[in-house]
Amino acid sequence: MKRLVLPVLILTLFGGATVTAQLPDNTIIISGNIALPAGGWDFDFRSNMGFGVVLDYLIPLSDNGFAVVSSTGLLLSKMDVSIYEMYNSEYYEYFGIIDRYEAGYWMDIPLLTGLGFKRQAARHLAAFGAVQFGCDIILAPDIVHSNGEDFLYWDNTIAFGYSMTGGAVIGSHLSFAIRYFDFGIPAFNLSTTASGRLGSPAINQPISFACFQIGYCF
Repeated sequence: MKRLVLPVLILTLFGGATVTAQLPDNTIIISGNIALPAGGWDFDFRSNMGFGVVLDYLIPLSDNGFAVVSSTGLLLSKMDVSIYEMYNSEYYEYFGIIDRYEAGYWMDIPLLTGLGFKRQAARHLAAFGAVQFGCDIILAPDIVHSNGEDFLYWDNTIAFGYSMTGGAVIGSHLSFAIRYFDFGIPAFNLSTTASGRLGSPAINQPISFACFQIGYCF
């Protein structure tokens, strides 16, 4: 019986130490977003407010709050065609054509990973932040003139950049955050069929926006 005491004691001590040293569980945060464009450009087709959903997956690196944060999502924003109407108004007025355009939504699919942290600030309040790098898959809408014959086609593209996030978790599940995305000023190749005119130079379009997020932590 005495021979069993020492092994049991060792297993108990090491077992207790192992449980104590276990990392926090992985966390999933699903957030609703309101996106405000922050690029600012003379020829800007992305000046409208957008909305979307972002998914964050946190894998703890240690028990002091640091984690790997990987994110993706879908953000939508209505294309602003007013600048294109102004740009082409003289051409259409010359031919007596009503200058009106319709367009769909920009679609952004960010794919990011980086380093984040989470620190308890009070009993029911924790602060968190993250810096991430990656790319944005950008699906651009086409512009259609009211005459049904003139089109402006945008090629989809991939831009590279970063995001920075800061926020708080209230209780165990509710999160609030502000997130800034910046994917530079990529060039979009264009082609048109505007009254027989084919071809159009590439347009540099800023892809940066601030998101206000409300999320739920799992």
